[in-house]
Amino acid sequence: MKLAAGVIIVALLLLILEEGISSKFIASGDKFPHMQSRAAKRLRSKLNKKCGYSHGFSFAEIDFSTCQYKCRRIGTNQDTYIGTLDEGTSCGNQGQKCQRGQCVAKE
Repeated sequence: MKLAAGVIIVALLLLILEEGISSKFIASGDKFPHMQSRAAKRLRSKLNKKCGYSHGFSFAEIDFSTCQYKCRRIGTNQDTYIGTLDEGTSCGNQGQKCQRGQCVAKE
């Protein structure tokens, strides 16, 4: 019985770890693969403003496949909230753009 419980716990831990590993969010300081550095810098600056940097939040992560970004409170209380990228934001290396919260091919 203890062995079965141990196996279940290990399986659950592997599922949890796999979920964390497969996250498509890219840290704010990492390279945005489909953007030139100047465009990426402008987007980071824009998202810091949208997150409310002056109110203690900063841009933390971005997921281009779902056109979402995360903002995190600066300091010990690290509240997080998720926002949606603006319509028309570049989200893929083949000209895809954000439309209604999805990264879609350019029409």
